[in-house]
Amino acid sequence: ILKAKQYLLECVDSSNNIGLYRSTNNKLVLMVNDTEYQTNLEFTNNMWHTVGLSFTSMISSDSFSVTYNVYFRVVLNNQKYEISSQLNGLPNNLKLSIGRKYNDEKII
Repeated sequence: ILKAKQYLLECVDSSNNIGLYRSTNNKLVLMVNDTEYQTNLEFTNNMWHTVGLSFTSMISSDSFSVTYNVYFRVVLNNQKYEISSQLNGLPNNLKLSIGRKYNDEKII
């Protein structure tokens, strides 16, 4: 984990990685696989905040291809940021990690 990225949460499944972190400029950043979307939401120090991340999906298809569009909403206190993104597959059976980047480890 880079110190420049203070992860608030991360959701991981077999084909997707969706995360929310605070960057060095205090802005919340939504990470969807390898794409980062910097929001206009400022996560300041020494204050309580309410943070949320939600999404919904839509499948479009024709005789040649299938497109998975996912619409994301990031909420910070009473402000919101919305963006859509195309994914390789719909998020399914996500594993949620709060406070740090998800790293799956098995201890024997």
